[in-house]
Amino acid sequence: CSKAWLKLTSFRLLLLAMGCIEPMTDLSSFISNPCAIVDDLFASREDPSAKDFGEKDAIVAALQLDTNAGFLAIPSLNEVDLVERLKPGSLVRYRGYVQDLFDSEIFPVAFDEACSQTGKVTTRCCKYRLPTTSPGHTELPTNISCLADRRPVYAVPVPGESAWVRKTAVAPAPAPRATGAVNGAGPMPRKRCRPEETEQTVEGSEEGETRRAGPPAVGGAAPEEVTGPRTADEFGLNLPLPEEEDRSRADRCPCLLYLHGADMEAVRLGNVIEVVGILDVDPRYSDFSTTPIESGTLCDSMEPGSSFFRDARNPSTALVPRIHVLAHYQLGDFHPVAEAPVGGADSLAAAHWASIRSEVPSLREAAVQALTAAMGDRLAAEYMLLALVARSFTVDGMKLGRVQLSLTGDHAVGRLNTVVEACRALVPRVASVRMSRDALKTEKVKPRKNVALERIVAGRLQLAPGTMVVVKDELSVGELDANATEQVVALKEVVEKAELPVEFPYCKVVIPCDCSVIVVSKEKSVFAKTMAHVPVVQSQEATLQLTGEQLAAVRGYLGLASRNRERAQYCDGVVDEIPRAYAELRKRYPSVDQETCTLWHTMCRAWATANGSKEITLDVWQAVRSLEEARLQRVSCTAK
Repeated sequence: CSKAWLKLTSFRLLLLAMGCIEPMTDLSSFISNPCAIVDDLFASREDPSAKDFGEKDAIVAALQLDTNAGFLAIPSLNEVDLVERLKPGSLVRYRGYVQDLFDSEIFPVAFDEACSQTGKVTTRCCKYRLPTTSPGHTELPTNISCLADRRPVYAVPVPGESAWVRKTAVAPAPAPRATGAVNGAGPMPRKRCRPEETEQTVEGSEEGETRRAGPPAVGGAAPEEVTGPRTADEFGLNLPLPEEEDRSRADRCPCLLYLHGADMEAVRLGNVIEVVGILDVDPRYSDFSTTPIESGTLCDSMEPGSSFFRDARNPSTALVPRIHVLAHYQLGDFHPVAEAPVGGADSLAAAHWASIRSEVPSLREAAVQALTAAMGDRLAAEYMLLALVARSFTVDGMKLGRVQLSLTGDHAVGRLNTVVEACRALVPRVASVRMSRDALKTEKVKPRKNVALERIVAGRLQLAPGTMVVVKDELSVGELDANATEQVVALKEVVEKAELPVEFPYCKVVIPCDCSVIVVSKEKSVFAKTMAHVPVVQSQEATLQLTGEQLAAVRGYLGLASRNRERAQYCDGVVDEIPRAYAELRKRYPSVDQETCTLWHTMCRAWATANGSKEITLDVWQAVRSLEEARLQRVSCTAK
């Protein structure tokens, strides 16, 4: 019966891939047990030594995972409260931020087992799961021809993601409850958490700290000793924003993604991806009793038999599920209303813009009023709107186009939390960073490589593209230590270059960090050189309560406006008008400099984008000039 079912399944899979039968009908058997399809395709492969036998292409084509309808039909780990609601061994979706890339590892595609009674040897496929021998059989030594490589990728929930994003991206199909173990051999009980999992230990704590000598440095200089925890439990979940850690919820858990084939080189550090793969929660992934590292020979400083650092890269599957990836899609600056996972911005943006074009003025006004209600200052709200919709474009390797703000004054600092919550209600991702001498001693802003653990210790600036970063700048005049100075320089590079340096022992690695930054401080910030400095004055007490429908419409408008990553087109007369205004305003306001002129061009593009246009007309420039004259007047008054 099992062989007949497999043949029938493969036949239906072939018919679906060929389009001979109606797709998306009764696909629960494929979704709940994809390994059966993999096993059947493995058994029917023509080349016995083949490690790739077309299983990924067949499943993607049959389930139409290259379309939004097929992709969204797969249950998502981001949308359930418990991992146990998804069947182990079934297909799942997961959306996450690539926080770390591990080295490739060798794994068996198949293994041989011998019957204990007859001695008959059978080759079984174990791709996309750990080898499991049949009852009454004994596993034979691994054949080297059955080995392949894969790349583990540590993905975390998208940092700073607003709660409404997860609700907006709900898949149409409900997630089935787990009914069996990975191989269907009875129910799979929930793995008990280890006692240490009840409390997160910050890496590098002073008590119980263990040191390990690193490799010799270039030129004979001895590297600094590396500190770290002993186990993955002590290392923690390593989230960029530690306050988001919630070990009780599946939708906030990180995952270890196994990439195969061409996918191994397609994913980079700092990418936001959504994958479809086979869920694996086999507890043997955290069993190190038979691994060479258990012997304690990894480093001379380790005592024989010690388990020092043995599982920092292999946390318990109860905390970090494994997913064997069959298909993945780059999301980038993803907005759930303005675009779809498959197809990107072009798949929805054009149609949505056409449907709301007549409503753009009212939606823009609603967004400004919502920000004014949070800030109490209409002028500051106008600038915040430009910061929310402006996105960068690249010219000669430079990132241009972002509008970044420096909001100053006691009122700005007092309304900081209200502003953060208002932004979270409107845009998909918001992260807050506190820059003070005390905070920089405990919080990690810049990520760094821990050589002993072979892990990148997360920093708060490891953020997805398009994230709105709200920085509370409390740095005062005074000397900073070396660590605090590095954190400040890292934020400055994010502001000026949209790049985040990652500290490695012998080199600096830079990853993209295309985020918009709003710095809030009592006085002009040290980061404000390329920012629009707006002194905040409480000019009005605005109260605005948007209905659910109105809020969804404003979110959609902001998402569509922020899809523009093209250079602006200037109409006749604008290019000549801006230099004349620069010469005129520079005589009246000493703070006007070359950076101010660059800011005007950026604001013109953002203003046009916020009004549903890609052309900078004289009307656009006049509107921007009015804003700038009001801002410069405030700056002049506060300087006195």
